[in-house]
Amino acid sequence: SAHAGNITCMCASQDDQFLFSAGEDGSLAIFTFTEEVDANGPRKNREKEPPIQFAEEILVTKSDMEEKTSLMHELKNKVEELTLHNEYQLRLKDMNYNERIKDVTSKFTEELEQDRRKYGKLKKEKSAMEAMFKDRLEKLEVQHDDQLRAIENSYQDKIDAEVQRFNSLVDEREQLALKWDEQNQVMVETHERYVNDVTKEFESKLTEELKERESIEK
Repeated sequence: SAHAGNITCMCASQDDQFLFSAGEDGSLAIFTFTEEVDANGPRKNREKEPPIQFAEEILVTKSDMEEKTSLMHELKNKVEELTLHNEYQLRLKDMNYNERIKDVTSKFTEELEQDRRKYGKLKKEKSAMEAMFKDRLEKLEVQHDDQLRAIENSYQDKIDAEVQRFNSLVDEREQLALKWDEQNQVMVETHERYVNDVTKEFESKLTEELKERESIEK
């Protein structure tokens, strides 16, 4: 068949030699009339009729429809590619921050465990020193107590320093998490704005084309 879809209108030429047909696919077909011959000879052409007024219609060509469909498909693919790219970047950032948090936590845990072992070892040494110096002279007891208090104060300062360091690391981790959330939100909003802009631009172009087409049809 000459048309990919249904035929919307048909019209014969004024001299009855051609037949014009238009289809839903936007194509125009031209057919030639041939004379039928029977036993009485060729049939005569029908009498002249008043000229038929052609409809003032502007048909959309198939190539234009395919071009618009291709443009819409390309824009859709572009939006999907941008979406996948943004999701991939977000996953990379998430993995990076998780690895950094994991490294900081692991390092702090190891250091805290080492300090705990040192502290336990020192407590054992302190007990051994107390047992050793218990039977010594009373005059050394005051000196021993002073040394013991000095040692306790020294390691208490170290523990306090480690606690402060731990708190600072916790604060830093929370700040990193907040910063990542802010960057993630900014990227999501940027992506949504870009998708909206692309959609509005395409809709505006489509609206302009429809207005131009309507103005041409009028």
